[in-house]
Amino acid sequence: LVDLFHHRLTLPTNTQTVTLIGFGCVHADDPGFNEELWAECVETIQKTPLCWAFGLGDYFTLARSHYRNHIRAYRQDEDSQREIDALVKDRARDFYRQYLKPLKGKLLGLAEGNHRWEFLNGTTSTQFLCELADIPYWGYTSLHRLQFVHRLGSSIYVLKMLVHHGDWSAGGMTPGGDLNSLERRAEGWDTDITWVAHTHRKVAYVSPIMTIPETGKLQLVERPRVYIRAGCFVRGYMPGCTTYAERKLLKPTELGWVTLRIQSYQPRDPEKSAMKREQGSRGGAAGPVRYRFRVEH
Repeated sequence: LVDLFHHRLTLPTNTQTVTLIGFGCVHADDPGFNEELWAECVETIQKTPLCWAFGLGDYFTLARSHYRNHIRAYRQDEDSQREIDALVKDRARDFYRQYLKPLKGKLLGLAEGNHRWEFLNGTTSTQFLCELADIPYWGYTSLHRLQFVHRLGSSIYVLKMLVHHGDWSAGGMTPGGDLNSLERRAEGWDTDITWVAHTHRKVAYVSPIMTIPETGKLQLVERPRVYIRAGCFVRGYMPGCTTYAERKLLKPTELGWVTLRIQSYQPRDPEKSAMKREQGSRGGAAGPVRYRFRVEH
């Protein structure tokens, strides 16, 4: 099931710079969790004007799929699972109060990851976080329509975004392979932004395509598309601690997050400007609103 969402985001003028931050792989209960860096990310989202954020999964380490399958296979002792459920909910409440509650109004939703806890009632720890924060649960794969509107109500432009945790197996050993794998996975989706996490790597790539307007004058228009791996907040190697990265001889993780700036602009329309001058009006005439992407990490 692909979850579909529409987001109506209000801007003060037609030409603004909007910030999107997708954070993933926080692993807040892991010995390698970089709490200071995660707190910096939360503060950045909180203080940046016209900034919206969302989660890409793995907010805690908790349990991988094989362990969850093992737990589900044993049904002779539900009391023990209830006790674990209660502990997980307590941890989620602390995480919400400290990190998600300050983002009220800026947090669009949370996607599911491969690290999660599944409660006896069939829901997950991510769904519980969404319930606490009163935000949508984005599930495993979600498509989003980001409609940016003027404060007076008129639509400025619309972007389409694909969100997934990114936990497929092929192509993640090198940055180039990781990016190639991401681009191949997104080939079948007509989106402007594809945002994933999982490999604990920060990779971003803007790949423009050429198109023509749906209405009006026929002309070539460059339409940017961006592919992003979100980074992480957990160290791969820790002094005095045997980590998953060490056991698997993985590369050190790329700590931090990726910031996407979307700058809208309204170029001058030479033909309309000439017509205005012929009619005796001064000044130029603006064409349709366009946008460009800038990636920071």
